[in-house]
Amino acid sequence: MKKQIILYYIFLVCVTALILPLTIQALPLRTAEDAYEVKILEAYYIEDDIYSKMEIQARTQAAAENFYLQLTLINPIGEEISYLLKIMTHLEVLTLDIVFYNSATVAGDYTILATIISNNRWYAETDMVVFDPPNGGSEGDPYIGITLG
Repeated sequence: MKKQIILYYIFLVCVTALILPLTIQALPLRTAEDAYEVKILEAYYIEDDIYSKMEIQARTQAAAENFYLQLTLINPIGEEISYLLKIMTHLEVLTLDIVFYNSATVAGDYTILATIISNNRWYAETDMVVFDPPNGGSEGDPYIGITLG
């Protein structure tokens, strides 16, 4: 009886050793670098509001993905406005229209940083755009507006 159990155990180990590599090769595994991507497609201004369109790609095997998007606007005098968004989606590609209201208050180069951070925070990727509205707008409390496309 003991010999049968040992033989059965050895048989299971051999079968598992043969099948497991086949199942691993069958799954298209992605690294974090391949799975997450953020691109700022455009940035422009209207009066004292800064508009930006960005595309986020989350190509993983998960049915639903959740990750963080950190948006940072840096004005010409070095002041930063940052927002951290938690995004939960089942879409592989997500297009966002972002508006930084009342934010173009000084003339000079503005920088928008968009950083996608995986949920486990093991991977982050940043895209950046620099642009120059011709003059500053009026003072006001900055805030953000988001439209999903």
